[in-house]
Amino acid sequence: RDVTGSIIGGEGNASANENYIDVAGSVGNDIIGGRSKTGTADFNDIIIAGSVKGSIIGGEGNASANENSIGVDGNVDGNIIGGRSNASASDNNITVEGRVGGNIIGGEGNASANENYISVGGDVIGNVIGGKTDQNSVGNANITATGNFIDIGGNVGGNVTGGEGATGAANNIISVAGDVNGTVIGGKTSSGLANNNKIN
Repeated sequence: RDVTGSIIGGEGNASANENYIDVAGSVGNDIIGGRSKTGTADFNDIIIAGSVKGSIIGGEGNASANENSIGVDGNVDGNIIGGRSNASASDNNITVEGRVGGNIIGGEGNASANENYISVGGDVIGNVIGGKTDQNSVGNANITATGNFIDIGGNVGGNVTGGEGATGAANNIISVAGDVNGTVIGGKTSSGLANNNKIN
């Protein structure tokens, strides 16, 4: 079936967890697995075999957006974000065997974006970032993007960065067997350490 607008798996004030979306047709706008204004958006699962004109977010939660999963065998014109949160956006999983027209971010959190996994066997036109945190919160706490893993077997048109953390970006791993037209960066931080990153 085709949807001209957006799809939201679940939207709750306290939580929006464990929603499942499977798209075999076309979607004219964005897809969000789960969205919570004050709570968690965890364990959401999105599968795309068709086409999406907009962007995809696995989970968008104020307290956390962890362990969301997105698989793309079809075509996505916009960006893909595994999890986005004011706190933790970690342990998200994104697998692309199709095409993504925008950027891919495993996790985007204001407090942490750790241990996200991204596998690209298809084509990504933009950038790929394992984990990304708020760069303007350096003085607030330990705000890290560590332990992210990116496996590139396909093609990436932009840059590939393991982690971008405000106070730390360590222990990220990038494996490149395919083609990357931009720069490959293990870890990047505005204040702190970018140690023990590995690029193979």
